[in-house]
Amino acid sequence: MRVTGGAARGRALSVPAGVRPMTARMREALFVILGAVLGGVPGAIDGGVRGRSFLDLFAGSGLLSAEAASRGARPIVAVERDARKRRTIRENVADATAGAEATVITAPAERFVVAAGRRGQRFDVVCVDPPYRYRHKQGLLAALAQADIVAATGCLVLHCPARDPLDSAAVPLTLIDRRRYGQSALLLFRP
Repeated sequence: MRVTGGAARGRALSVPAGVRPMTARMREALFVILGAVLGGVPGAIDGGVRGRSFLDLFAGSGLLSAEAASRGARPIVAVERDARKRRTIRENVADATAGAEATVITAPAERFVVAAGRRGQRFDVVCVDPPYRYRHKQGLLAALAQADIVAATGCLVLHCPARDPLDSAAVPLTLIDRRRYGQSALLLFRP
């Protein structure tokens, strides 16, 4: 897998076995969409995330964190339950930005969300990219809304199967965009 944009465009990154990273086409599209949603300069390489805080839930390989870092997002927090992936996430983010670091937290996403809400943390961009088998998306989105960790001018991105039975009308967030890419979909929400 390679970084699709920003300062590290084309740089190869590591992907641990058992991780299903977002395709390059979807990552490129995501940052174009984020640029429009966050008020970025049309055609800019930063995807509207330069200088914005970025939370990567279910980080896996850290590929989304690396993409955001390459485009100038700061600070970056990557949350991954599997401690064995921590080193890969750190290395991928550092490789994408000549030494930039992400805070990597080893914890279940649900626990992190509750704790971040208690601490009053806010993020401009929250990316949720759980395994396709993850059946608690609806509850996690509700927990994210309740924790109030998405900045008022920010957005939440959910990567899920296109045929996921998610009832976006029941989510206490506003669905602003939905894009389908083959068997996958990107849903963008505002608080």
